[in-house]
Amino acid sequence: MVKKGLLIILSILLIGCQHKKETIALNQTMVLDYFYVETCGDCKTFKNKTIPDLEATFGDQLIIHQYDMDDPDTKAIYDAIIDALDDYDESMYGQAPFLCLEGQFALLGFTSKEVDYLKNDIVRASLNESLSDELEVRRFLYK
Repeated sequence: MVKKGLLIILSILLIGCQHKKETIALNQTMVLDYFYVETCGDCKTFKNKTIPDLEATFGDQLIIHQYDMDDPDTKAIYDAIIDALDDYDESMYGQAPFLCLEGQFALLGFTSKEVDYLKNDIVRASLNESLSDELEVRRFLYK
């Protein structure tokens, strides 16, 4: 009987200690287009760590499309985004990782240290608020 009681108490404690990451509600469903190069280390980190983190944070309110930049079918999608951006520097064409929050902004380059800044900008964009200063240097806005 004592063992059964200890087992019940242990089960309650373990269930109570589990930390469930709470999702952040966006004001609207957003779409993130992610362009990557298979051999890029930052791209691999984004794909393996940041995408699962974004999915856990935003749930089904953030739809993520992934595009391999070495796939010929990707070029038309990529070019359409580049053409829609204001002041895009053509010398950066084809560089990755390249993130585009549809209708809001694009970001060239990414490191795992910037995930909170990206999340913050996604929330701000969903609320039509000004974006943060942290990623401004590599961020391009839509025309």
